[in-house]
Amino acid sequence: MNTIAVFRWTDKLPSDGEVGADPVTRYSGDSGEQWVYQACLPVATAVLQAVRKLGHKTDVETPYNGEGGWHFTVDLDEKCYAVMVLWIPKGERNDYFAVQPSLLRGCLASIFLPRPPEDSLAPVCTVLQDALVGHRHVANLEWVREI
Repeated sequence: MNTIAVFRWTDKLPSDGEVGADPVTRYSGDSGEQWVYQACLPVATAVLQAVRKLGHKTDVETPYNGEGGWHFTVDLDEKCYAVMVLWIPKGERNDYFAVQPSLLRGCLASIFLPRPPEDSLAPVCTVLQDALVGHRHVANLEWVREI
């Protein structure tokens, strides 16, 4: 089962002049890291809002920055799924992003139990598919196994 959504974002991305210009949103002194930080937030926010618009509960109003990207969780069928939105390079393009869900299981289960089968992500993948297909700034949506 392919569980990672990859798509092209058709809305505006930050220009070189906008990267790091606002001290409030400055994350890094490295221009590349700062660009990824600034470019990914509106995409992650749009994904979160599209999921909420479908009637699903999320843990936050705005995604939070964490390891590897912007994060939020969504509750479905009495299970909690983590969703990470991240920028990915695709050839010479800088407008591709990925949405990678995972099942939250708790610390002990994560350490001692085997990894859950990929089909355990089917409910969240269905929600993400509906949210992304319905978004006007998402193009070239495809599902892949790894990035």
